[in-house]
Amino acid sequence: MCGLAGTSDAVEATVVVTAVRETAAILTSDPGDLRALLDAARPGVRPALIVL
Repeated sequence: MCGLAGTSDAVEATVVVTAVRETAAILTSDPGDLRALLDAARPGVRPALIVL
């Protein structure tokens, strides 16, 4: 997924995969890569991305 999103952070990719699988929101202060990863994942139900 990192390759599709153009990112290299495996931890953020894991957060996205877990949020998609569990239908959970993601809390972050840096949404840039997370948005790219969510776009790459193309989930049927997109988790909420909450910026603090």
